[in-house]
Amino acid sequence: MKRVIIFLIIGLLVTTSLYAKDKKGEKKDAPKQEEKKGDPPPAVNKTDDLIPPWELSPEEFPAWEDYTEKYSLYCMAPFGKKIKKPYEVQIGDKKFIFEGSTARIESKEKAGREVKFGVLSGIKDWHPDTQANLKYFINEWKKEQVEGIIIGGDIAYEEDDLNNIMKLFAETNLPIYVVVGNNDSRSEFNRVIRKLSKTHNNIINLDMIRIFHGDGFDMISLPGYYDKKYTRGSSSCTYKPEDAQELVKESENVKEPVILITHGPMKLEGKDAIDYAWEAGNVGDEHLTDALKEAKNIKFGIMGHILEAGGKANTIDGKLVKSGVYSDTLFLNPGPAQSLGWKMLDGKTSYGMAATLYLNLKAKKAKYRIIVPPKE
Repeated sequence: MKRVIIFLIIGLLVTTSLYAKDKKGEKKDAPKQEEKKGDPPPAVNKTDDLIPPWELSPEEFPAWEDYTEKYSLYCMAPFGKKIKKPYEVQIGDKKFIFEGSTARIESKEKAGREVKFGVLSGIKDWHPDTQANLKYFINEWKKEQVEGIIIGGDIAYEEDDLNNIMKLFAETNLPIYVVVGNNDSRSEFNRVIRKLSKTHNNIINLDMIRIFHGDGFDMISLPGYYDKKYTRGSSSCTYKPEDAQELVKESENVKEPVILITHGPMKLEGKDAIDYAWEAGNVGDEHLTDALKEAKNIKFGIMGHILEAGGKANTIDGKLVKSGVYSDTLFLNPGPAQSLGWKMLDGKTSYGMAATLYLNLKAKKAKYRIIVPPKE
């Protein structure tokens, strides 16, 4: 009986071994599935995960459309990019020539004149009261015969609102200089601008145009905001310390007077500063402060973001510049254009404000005035 059991066990082991060999042979003979090749799609909503596009892109693009499409998902285009065939548009009696990351004006304006710009930031929505604010500002600027309107970011939370706001400004037929803020989606922003530009050629996207040579003045841009904690997640635009530092080198290619167009302020000191926030104190970007002091020739700027500190300006050293007084350096926070009530540092409540910037090209000085819509 024991022998029978032993033989049965041995037979079972041999059978199992042969079966295993057969299965192994089947696996070996089976055709191997071809491995798919190709690069994975880019993680377009995470700026830090992307290889900077200028490390992969050519120095020169065939046309303006190719250039703007390349950088449409990114925070900003790099300095120094060119297009083979400059894109030319007529805005009023002036010719605007887009050459890549730089653009310029051809006109016969007098070099020593006073240039006026409408300035605003923090629009945020398309509420009827905000619309009324914007229309009031536009009417005031038309009376003053401004040469353009500068929008310093935080234009709208929603894409439809962004489209309506930008269309309203584009219909003024004035040059509209615009930069993205900390709460604007960079992809939505560039998509709306590219779409509107097909019917309104007077929008100058300063996320794409980093240096603008005007007729007697220059602009240089720094899109977005420096502190990721206060941006709209992965879709927003966050610049880095090296982006601020790059202004030093690039400002050598611009003439005085130069206006920096950015969203957030540099870091200053004291409660009179345009970067002073409720409870948090002076919250500006110290890297931007260092860059501007080193750059020397960037003496004017538009810097919003800190709503409660709006409606005033500082010098590069942080001294308060009063409305209507010319200054050698002037960095202006135009305040919130939005109609939603916002408590200001002076204890008053703002229901919308904007400004006019006056740039004396001969004296190389600037002053401003604050515009507040009347209460009904």
